[in-house]
Amino acid sequence: PAGACRAAKTARALFWLQLLWIYYDAGSAKFLDPDRGWAYDAPTPALDAYLRHTFVGETTRELLGPAGVRLLTPAVPLVEVAA
Repeated sequence: PAGACRAAKTARALFWLQLLWIYYDAGSAKFLDPDRGWAYDAPTPALDAYLRHTFVGETTRELLGPAGVRLLTPAVPLVEVAA
């Protein structure tokens, strides 16, 4: 059982490392987007497009309004990289 415990801890650590890498990679790709869709001054904020596909997203979009979506758009890559 000591080996099983070590394997479980290793698997858990690898899972969290992979999750961190996924968020870091996604956030850094958004920073490097040549169309600047994740910038505050983007013609159409990329977050707006993401929020149009689910009921929860549409509700969030309605609650935030256009100004709120524009304001939060640049925060998404920051949160992903900081995760």
